[in-house]
Amino acid sequence: MPNVQLKTVPGLKYISREHRGPYAGLAAQFAPVYAWAKERNLRVTGFFGLFYDDPEKVAEAELRSDACIAFSGVLPADAGVTPREIPVQEVAAAIYEGSSRGVRHAHEAIDRWLAENRIERADHVLGASHETASREHYPYDPARMPVNACRVEVHVPVTRLRARPPERK
Repeated sequence: MPNVQLKTVPGLKYISREHRGPYAGLAAQFAPVYAWAKERNLRVTGFFGLFYDDPEKVAEAELRSDACIAFSGVLPADAGVTPREIPVQEVAAAIYEGSSRGVRHAHEAIDRWLAENRIERADHVLGASHETASREHYPYDPARMPVNACRVEVHVPVTRLRARPPERK
């Protein structure tokens, strides 16, 4: 089981491509975003996926996610793309290593840990947005990641502690 911890992560500036459908299809969306960034000599600083929906509650064909490329510097004026930003925030984080099919175990471990520690997911309190969505950070382009040897750091933004129930005497 992945070890879960709270940590403050730096803000991110990124460009992205939307994806609708099975989350497993997101990896293929990184190539066009990365190619676009390289054509413009953008300094790529990371790859991550944003996941807006709970696959236990939303039909697979309707799942929403974004393939994101983090960058530093300024976009060229003629880029025709508006960068997005995620602010510095506190997240519950877990690192998963293994088959790409098992990444969901890191998400499940985080959800259990949050419940045990009475900490709220930001998307449950504030609604789903690019700032509150769960994220999977990849060490390089996920489309090139071996299926049976992936390394993913999962981040779930959090907001606050839940109120404790009154103690019984």
